[in-house]
This record gives sequence, structure tokens and C-alpha cells, in this order.
Amino acid sequence: GRRAPTAEWAPVATSDGVDHDHRDLASGGLGVVGVGGVRVDELLEQGVALGAPQPDRAIDDYTKAIELNPRDAEVYVNRGIARESRDDFTGAVKDYDVAIQLDNRFGLAYFNRANAKQHLGQLDAAVVDYDAAISIDPQMAWAYAGRGLIRFAQGRQVEADADFAKALQLDPPIK
Repeated sequence: GRRAPTAEWAPVATSDGVDHDHRDLASGGLGVVGVGGVRVDELLEQGVALGAPQPDRAIDDYTKAIELNPRDAEVYVNRGIARESRDDFTGAVKDYDVAIQLDNRFGLAYFNRANAKQHLGQLDAAVVDYDAAISIDPQMAWAYAGRGLIRFAQGRQVEADADFAKALQLDPPIK
């Protein structure tokens, strides 16, 4: 099952909806070589490896990767995750916005944008993004859980309970 993104751990974003580690991402065909022979896949690997312990360096590496390949939605999502670990939720939303513009079927981009919007207090907008994530990937347990938390906070107990039940059905360890 999937783990909940935290400051210590976050899934690597991939447009196929699978949480890959940096070895899988680096082998995913991102062989673009930039100035000085630096490869996009090397920057991504560094960014993923540095994401939690050194988010500033990870953000720098993702920014360099974006400069080399600005049409890669996955890189924007991963930079957004790194920004969230620095409590830069506004910057994260901007990265997720670009990722969604590049790939509007990227469920993890909607999910992460919903989380960031929730932190910014934009609860209704967060629910819209959780809905989009669920529409794209009905098996995304964490999207149901996130939406359930908002519905619970809004006093919508029946809907919250349904979301929590669905999240637990999809991923029992989600508790």
C-alpha cells in the first residue's frame, strides 16, 4: 500500500500513478543532457535522495532539471513535494498547477495540490482536487482519507465516514 506523504518521506511523482523510487525514475528514459554534461535523470536522482533531509538542495536540483526539460510534469510535482517539506505551500501549489497544465490526468498532482491547499485553509478547493484525484485514480486511498478529513472538519459526518471507509477498504494499514 501507499504511505502518507510526510516531511520525512514522500512518494516520487510519476505520471503513470506508481510511486517509484529514484532508481526507477532515473531509468525512466529521462536522458536529456544539459550544460556541462549534467543529465536530467542525475538531477532527479539527487533531488529524490535529498528531498527530506536536504529539501533546499532537492529544490535546486529539481529547478535545474526543469530548466533542462520544462515539459516534465513529474519534476514539478517532486519539486512541489520538496517545497511542502519547507512549509512553502503557496510555491508547492504553483508547481502542482504547472504539472496539471502539462498533464491533466496526473492524479498525484491533484492529490498533492489538495494537500497543499488544505494547509493553506482552502478547504473547498482542496475537496475539488481530491475529487479530481479520485476520478483519475479511484484506488488512491489517501485521496479519500484527505477528503474525509475535510468533510469531518466541515461537520459532514456521513460523507466523512464514507470516505474513511473507502480509504480503509483500499488500504487497510491507512489508519
